[in-house]
Order: sequence, then structure tokens, then C-alpha cells
Amino acid sequence: MINTVSELMDAFHQTKHSLPYVTLKDDGSYAGWVSNFGFKLQGATDAFSLDLTNESDRFLLYVLAVVWSRSGPWENSAFFVAHLRLRGLDDPKMWLDSDFVATQRASRAADAMAVSTAICNAESRKQIAFRDDIYGSISLLAHNWQGLEKSLNDCAKQNDFMPFAQLLRNIEGLGTNGRKILIKIPLILREFRCQGIYPTIPGHMCCVPDERVKVAVKALTDMRMSPAYPELKNVMRASAQIYDAFGDLYDLPLFAFNDLQHL
Repeated sequence: MINTVSELMDAFHQTKHSLPYVTLKDDGSYAGWVSNFGFKLQGATDAFSLDLTNESDRFLLYVLAVVWSRSGPWENSAFFVAHLRLRGLDDPKMWLDSDFVATQRASRAADAMAVSTAICNAESRKQIAFRDDIYGSISLLAHNWQGLEKSLNDCAKQNDFMPFAQLLRNIEGLGTNGRKILIKIPLILREFRCQGIYPTIPGHMCCVPDERVKVAVKALTDMRMSPAYPELKNVMRASAQIYDAFGDLYDLPLFAFNDLQHL
């Protein structure tokens, strides 16, 4: 049993190479989720990844966060992003067309099945499924795309990224059932920081206090975390507490906690 932060770190370092979502830089810091998804597309020689210097891949990063904000296994969001890349559906302009969005929604069951066979040795804890309510959210993301890009660039110039986080938080409909996105906002910031696109994003804003992480924190006798709901300031407070404990590994050891318990 893992009971302390120290025990978690020991278990993490002993088994990190066996976890598909753990990708580290040479200095031992986290390289980010999207730098290596841990699977390959059929016919590819390298692992599936996103290069955040490309606009289409930046769009897919936001899509990943939007889909992952729903319930269900993380594989749903990763495989959905792979599906969009495979089908060439990663241009935000496409998602401005309501008929296009409706077509994508109608084919979601077939698409989920198809992408599962298009990924080499695809593994998921549950059957892959694309939820009905993600498509409208992605369209909404596309309609706000230029504003989000501009906000992030403006924040980098001012070295203050809270206005961007607040803008993303205030968009109605990016979350489940028409609600706002919240918990996955640090994910977007972290991936930009990890790839050095916006290196001045503070690490304290980059840890994701989601349910999986909260369960892990509760199991550790020497760590506490502020409740992340329902305000952005609470999420950032929880993120800072995680970063204080794990530094540039962010929430990765906590995310891995349940898997480490069963290895």
C-alpha cells in the first residue's frame, strides 16, 4: 500500500517506464501528455503526439481537454483526438459548419469503433465511446478559437496567464451538458509549458485536480488539497498545492496512483 508522498514517488520512479502515459524529459521532468500518447497509429513509426507549434494540433489540445472534462476513461479523449487527426478533421474552421457538426455526431459510434482498430495494439480499460454532447462543445470551441489564441499570446506578453484561464472558464458550453469547463484548464496550460511554447506559464497553474487525483490525495497521510470546486481560484489553489509537492512532475504521480497500487 502507498500511504505517503515519499512512498508514491518511490513507486512512481520504480515503475514509470511501464505506464503508457508517462513521458519524461532528460532532466526527469514531465514532457507532457500530448508529447507522446503511448500508442501508434497504423502505418506510423512514431508514437502519436501533438506538436503545439502547429495550429491544428493546438486545437486538438483544447479538444482533448473538452472531451476529457466528461465522465469516462481518459482513453475516450485520447482516441477521439487520434480520430480527428486520422480523418483530417482537425481544422477549427470545419467545426463552424453546423451541418458538418451534425454529421460527425451522427457517426460517432462507427467512428469510435473505427479508431479502435486504426490504433496499433489499442488498449482501454473500457469500450471506447464518443459522447453525444462533445460535438456541440467542439463547435463552440471553434467559434471562440481566434479569441483564445489572441488571449494566450497577450497573456504571454504581460506574463500573466489568469486572464486566459478566466476567458476559457467563462465560455458556456465547453463542459458537460452545457456547463463550463474548469478542472481541465490547467491541463492546457501545462502542455503549453511542457513543450516550451509559453515557458513563462507558472508551474503552479499547471496541475489538474480531477477526481482521480483527489482520490489519490485522500489516500496519502501527509498531503492535503483544497477543494477544487466550483471556482477557478480554488482550482488554481489546489494546483499550486500539487505543484509544491511534485514540482515539474505536476499531477502525474497522483494520476498514476491507482495504477501503481495494482502493479
